[in-house]
Amino acid sequence: MLPTAVIFSVRRVELAPLVALLLSLMVLLTLHLEFPARHWNWFAFGLVCGLTSLASPVALSVLPFLWGWLWHRLRGPAARPGRGLATAALAFLACVSPWLVRNYATFHRFIPLRSNFGLELRLGNNPQAFGSPVSPLHPAYNSAELQQYRQMGEVAYMDEKKREALQFIAQRPGAFARLTLLRISYWWSSNWQIRGTGRRAEWAGAGIWFGFAMQSALALLGLVLALRNRKQEAVPYALLLAVCPLVYYVVYYQLRYRHPLEPVMVVLCV
Repeated sequence: MLPTAVIFSVRRVELAPLVALLLSLMVLLTLHLEFPARHWNWFAFGLVCGLTSLASPVALSVLPFLWGWLWHRLRGPAARPGRGLATAALAFLACVSPWLVRNYATFHRFIPLRSNFGLELRLGNNPQAFGSPVSPLHPAYNSAELQQYRQMGEVAYMDEKKREALQFIAQRPGAFARLTLLRISYWWSSNWQIRGTGRRAEWAGAGIWFGFAMQSALALLGLVLALRNRKQEAVPYALLLAVCPLVYYVVYYQLRYRHPLEPVMVVLCV
Protein backbone atom coordinates (compact mmCIF):
# COMPACT_ATOMS: atom_id res chain seq x y z
CA MET A 1 0.00 0.00 0.00
CA LEU A 2 1.29 3.46 -0.94
CA PRO A 3 2.05 5.86 1.91
CA THR A 4 -0.35 8.76 1.70
CA ALA A 5 -1.26 12.04 3.34
CA VAL A 6 -4.45 12.28 1.27
CA ILE A 7 -7.23 9.71 1.54
CA PHE A 8 -9.54 9.18 -1.44
CA SER A 9 -12.53 7.74 0.36
CA VAL A 10 -15.81 6.45 -0.99
CA ARG A 11 -17.58 8.29 1.80
CA ARG A 12 -16.72 11.83 2.80
CA VAL A 13 -15.98 12.60 6.43
CA GLU A 14 -17.36 16.10 6.80
CA LEU A 15 -15.04 18.22 8.95
CA ALA A 16 -16.85 21.55 8.47
CA PRO A 17 -18.75 21.44 11.81
CA LEU A 18 -15.55 20.58 13.70
CA VAL A 19 -13.59 23.31 11.93
CA ALA A 20 -16.40 25.80 12.64
CA LEU A 21 -16.26 24.91 16.34
CA LEU A 22 -12.47 25.19 16.49
CA LEU A 23 -12.36 28.48 14.58
CA SER A 24 -15.02 29.96 16.86
CA LEU A 25 -13.14 28.77 19.93
CA MET A 26 -9.89 30.20 18.55
CA VAL A 27 -11.50 33.62 18.09
CA LEU A 28 -13.07 33.46 21.54
CA LEU A 29 -9.73 32.70 23.18
CA THR A 30 -8.05 35.43 21.14
CA LEU A 31 -10.53 37.99 22.45
CA HIS A 32 -10.23 36.86 26.07
CA LEU A 33 -6.46 36.69 26.36
CA GLU A 34 -5.22 39.48 28.61
CA PHE A 35 -1.88 40.43 30.13
CA PRO A 36 -0.82 39.19 32.53
CA ALA A 37 -2.51 35.90 31.77
CA ARG A 38 -1.92 32.45 33.14
CA HIS A 39 0.38 30.31 31.05
CA TRP A 40 -2.37 27.70 30.87
CA ASN A 41 -4.58 30.15 28.96
CA TRP A 42 -1.83 30.78 26.42
CA PHE A 43 -1.12 27.05 26.19
CA ALA A 44 -4.81 26.33 25.54
CA PHE A 45 -4.85 29.03 22.86
CA GLY A 46 -1.83 27.51 21.10
CA LEU A 47 -3.32 24.04 21.35
CA VAL A 48 -6.60 25.15 19.78
CA CYS A 49 -4.66 26.88 16.98
CA GLY A 50 -2.81 23.62 16.35
CA LEU A 51 -5.94 21.49 16.34
CA THR A 52 -7.66 23.94 13.99
CA SER A 53 -4.72 23.83 11.59
CA LEU A 54 -4.73 20.02 11.59
CA ALA A 55 -8.45 19.98 10.86
CA SER A 56 -8.17 22.68 8.17
CA PRO A 57 -4.72 23.87 7.02
CA VAL A 58 -6.39 27.06 5.72
CA ALA A 59 -6.31 28.23 9.35
CA LEU A 60 -2.53 28.53 9.03
CA SER A 61 -3.01 31.50 6.72
CA VAL A 62 -4.73 33.60 9.37
CA LEU A 63 -2.62 32.64 12.41
CA PRO A 64 0.25 35.11 11.77
CA PHE A 65 -2.27 37.96 11.55
CA LEU A 66 -4.13 36.90 14.71
CA TRP A 67 -0.93 36.51 16.68
CA GLY A 68 0.36 39.85 15.36
CA TRP A 69 -2.86 41.52 16.45
CA LEU A 70 -2.52 39.97 19.92
CA TRP A 71 1.02 41.32 20.18
CA HIS A 72 -0.15 44.78 19.14
CA ARG A 73 -3.14 44.77 21.51
CA LEU A 74 -1.30 43.53 24.59
CA ARG A 75 2.05 45.26 24.27
CA GLY A 76 2.77 48.27 26.43
CA PRO A 77 5.37 49.85 28.74
CA ALA A 78 4.79 47.23 31.43
CA ALA A 79 3.27 44.46 29.33
CA ARG A 80 5.46 41.90 27.61
CA PRO A 81 3.23 39.44 25.79
CA GLY A 82 6.21 37.70 24.21
CA ARG A 83 6.32 35.11 26.98
CA GLY A 84 2.66 34.25 26.50
CA LEU A 85 3.02 34.03 22.74
CA ALA A 86 6.07 31.81 23.18
CA THR A 87 3.99 29.48 25.36
CA ALA A 88 1.27 29.43 22.70
CA ALA A 89 3.86 28.72 19.98
CA LEU A 90 5.25 25.77 21.95
CA ALA A 91 1.75 24.34 22.39
CA PHE A 92 1.06 24.83 18.69
CA LEU A 93 4.28 23.06 17.68
CA ALA A 94 3.63 20.24 20.14
CA CYS A 95 0.25 19.72 18.48
CA VAL A 96 1.30 19.76 14.81
CA SER A 97 4.85 18.38 15.04
CA PRO A 98 3.93 14.67 15.15
CA TRP A 99 2.13 14.99 11.82
CA LEU A 100 4.97 17.01 10.29
CA VAL A 101 7.52 14.43 11.46
CA ARG A 102 5.37 11.61 10.13
CA ASN A 103 5.11 13.28 6.71
CA TYR A 104 8.85 13.89 6.51
CA ALA A 105 9.66 10.33 7.57
CA THR A 106 7.22 8.95 5.00
CA PHE A 107 7.94 11.21 2.02
CA HIS A 108 11.48 12.43 2.84
CA ARG A 109 10.33 15.97 2.24
CA PHE A 110 8.81 18.74 4.34
CA ILE A 111 5.05 18.76 3.77
CA PRO A 112 3.09 21.31 5.81
CA LEU A 113 0.16 19.20 6.98
CA ARG A 114 -1.26 18.17 3.57
CA SER A 115 0.25 17.47 0.18
CA ASN A 116 -2.75 17.94 -2.11
CA PHE A 117 -2.61 21.64 -2.97
CA GLY A 118 -1.33 20.91 -6.48
CA LEU A 119 -4.30 18.68 -7.23
CA GLU A 120 -6.80 21.15 -5.78
CA LEU A 121 -5.26 23.94 -7.84
CA ARG A 122 -5.59 21.79 -10.97
CA LEU A 123 -9.23 20.88 -10.27
CA GLY A 124 -10.15 24.57 -10.29
CA ASN A 125 -7.85 25.79 -13.06
CA ASN A 126 -8.14 23.86 -16.30
CA PRO A 127 -9.89 24.25 -19.68
CA GLN A 128 -13.12 22.77 -18.26
CA ALA A 129 -13.11 24.90 -15.07
CA PHE A 130 -16.28 26.77 -14.12
CA GLY A 131 -15.60 27.97 -10.56
CA SER A 132 -16.39 24.68 -8.82
CA PRO A 133 -14.07 21.63 -8.92
CA VAL A 134 -13.95 19.60 -12.12
CA SER A 135 -14.55 16.23 -10.45
CA PRO A 136 -13.70 14.04 -13.48
CA LEU A 137 -10.06 15.14 -13.08
CA HIS A 138 -9.89 13.76 -9.54
CA PRO A 139 -8.36 10.28 -8.96
CA ALA A 140 -11.43 9.34 -6.95
CA TYR A 141 -13.57 9.63 -10.10
CA ASN A 142 -11.08 8.99 -12.91
CA SER A 143 -9.40 5.60 -13.27
CA ALA A 144 -6.64 7.02 -15.51
CA GLU A 145 -5.78 9.67 -12.92
CA LEU A 146 -5.83 7.05 -10.17
CA GLN A 147 -3.46 4.87 -12.17
CA GLN A 148 -1.13 7.84 -12.68
CA TYR A 149 -1.30 8.58 -8.96
CA ARG A 150 -0.32 5.03 -8.14
CA GLN A 151 2.52 4.93 -10.64
CA MET A 152 4.07 8.28 -9.78
CA GLY A 153 3.48 8.27 -6.03
CA GLU A 154 1.69 10.98 -4.11
CA VAL A 155 4.35 13.69 -3.97
CA ALA A 156 5.36 13.44 -7.64
CA TYR A 157 1.72 13.29 -8.72
CA MET A 158 0.83 16.41 -6.75
CA ASP A 159 3.85 18.23 -8.16
CA GLU A 160 2.75 17.30 -11.69
CA LYS A 161 -0.80 18.56 -11.10
CA LYS A 162 0.58 21.80 -9.71
CA ARG A 163 2.78 22.21 -12.79
CA GLU A 164 -0.23 21.66 -15.08
CA ALA A 165 -2.32 24.19 -13.15
CA LEU A 166 0.41 26.83 -13.19
CA GLN A 167 0.92 26.23 -16.90
CA PHE A 168 -2.79 26.82 -17.53
CA ILE A 169 -2.70 30.02 -15.45
CA ALA A 170 0.40 31.31 -17.28
CA GLN A 171 -0.99 30.53 -20.72
CA ARG A 172 -4.50 31.81 -20.05
CA PRO A 173 -4.32 34.67 -17.54
CA GLY A 174 -7.62 36.09 -18.76
CA ALA A 175 -9.42 32.82 -18.06
CA PHE A 176 -7.78 32.63 -14.63
CA ALA A 177 -8.90 36.18 -13.81
CA ARG A 178 -12.45 35.37 -14.92
CA LEU A 179 -12.49 32.18 -12.83
CA THR A 180 -11.14 34.06 -9.82
CA LEU A 181 -13.90 36.67 -10.03
CA LEU A 182 -16.44 33.88 -10.43
CA ARG A 183 -15.10 32.07 -7.36
CA ILE A 184 -15.23 35.28 -5.31
CA SER A 185 -18.83 35.77 -6.39
CA TYR A 186 -19.69 32.19 -5.50
CA TRP A 187 -18.04 32.46 -2.10
CA TRP A 188 -20.10 35.42 -0.97
CA SER A 189 -23.41 34.57 -2.63
CA SER A 190 -23.25 30.86 -3.56
CA ASN A 191 -23.61 29.67 -7.14
CA TRP A 192 -27.17 29.75 -8.42
CA GLN A 193 -27.91 26.06 -8.84
CA ILE A 194 -31.28 24.89 -10.11
CA ARG A 195 -31.93 21.32 -9.06
CA GLY A 196 -34.79 19.89 -11.03
CA THR A 197 -37.08 21.49 -13.58
CA GLY A 198 -39.96 23.91 -13.45
CA ARG A 199 -40.64 27.24 -11.78
CA ARG A 200 -40.48 25.77 -8.27
CA ALA A 201 -36.87 24.66 -8.81
CA GLU A 202 -36.00 28.09 -10.21
CA TRP A 203 -37.49 29.82 -7.17
CA ALA A 204 -35.65 27.43 -4.85
CA GLY A 205 -32.33 28.24 -6.53
CA ALA A 206 -33.04 31.96 -6.33
CA GLY A 207 -33.99 31.65 -2.66
CA ILE A 208 -30.75 29.87 -1.77
CA TRP A 209 -28.72 32.49 -3.61
CA PHE A 210 -30.61 35.34 -1.93
CA GLY A 211 -30.18 33.81 1.53
CA PHE A 212 -26.43 33.45 1.23
CA ALA A 213 -26.05 36.88 -0.37
CA MET A 214 -28.05 38.54 2.43
CA GLN A 215 -26.05 36.75 5.11
CA SER A 216 -22.82 37.98 3.52
CA ALA A 217 -24.13 41.53 3.12
CA LEU A 218 -25.34 41.75 6.73
CA ALA A 219 -22.10 40.26 8.07
CA LEU A 220 -19.98 42.73 6.12
CA LEU A 221 -22.24 45.61 7.18
CA GLY A 222 -21.94 44.53 10.82
CA LEU A 223 -18.17 44.33 10.47
CA VAL A 224 -17.96 47.82 8.95
CA LEU A 225 -20.11 49.29 11.73
CA ALA A 226 -18.03 47.59 14.42
CA LEU A 227 -14.77 48.84 12.93
CA ARG A 228 -16.18 52.36 12.51
CA ASN A 229 -17.10 52.35 16.20
CA ARG A 230 -13.46 51.49 16.92
CA LYS A 231 -14.28 48.19 18.48
CA GLN A 232 -10.94 46.41 18.40
CA GLU A 233 -12.73 43.14 19.18
CA ALA A 234 -13.95 43.18 15.57
CA VAL A 235 -10.42 42.85 14.18
CA PRO A 236 -10.15 39.03 14.57
CA TYR A 237 -13.49 38.67 12.76
CA ALA A 238 -12.22 40.90 9.97
CA LEU A 239 -9.02 38.88 9.68
CA LEU A 240 -10.89 35.61 9.34
CA LEU A 241 -13.26 36.93 6.68
CA ALA A 242 -10.46 38.61 4.75
CA VAL A 243 -7.76 35.94 4.86
CA CYS A 244 -9.37 32.50 5.09
CA PRO A 245 -11.26 32.65 1.75
CA LEU A 246 -8.17 33.74 -0.24
CA VAL A 247 -7.03 30.22 -1.09
CA TYR A 248 -10.51 29.33 -2.34
CA TYR A 249 -10.51 32.35 -4.64
CA VAL A 250 -7.48 30.78 -6.33
CA VAL A 251 -8.46 27.10 -6.15
CA TYR A 252 -12.22 26.54 -6.40
CA TYR A 253 -15.51 27.07 -4.58
CA GLN A 254 -17.54 24.54 -2.65
CA LEU A 255 -20.31 25.44 -0.26
CA ARG A 256 -18.89 23.30 2.54
CA TYR A 257 -15.72 25.42 2.60
CA ARG A 258 -17.76 28.44 3.66
CA HIS A 259 -19.52 26.67 6.55
CA PRO A 260 -16.66 27.05 9.10
CA LEU A 261 -16.86 30.84 8.81
CA GLU A 262 -20.63 31.07 9.12
CA PRO A 263 -20.71 31.25 12.97
CA VAL A 264 -18.44 34.30 12.71
CA MET A 265 -20.71 35.78 10.06
CA VAL A 266 -23.82 35.17 12.17
CA VAL A 267 -22.24 37.02 15.11
CA LEU A 268 -21.57 39.99 12.85
CA CYS A 269 -25.09 39.86 11.43
CA VAL A 270 -26.63 40.40 14.86
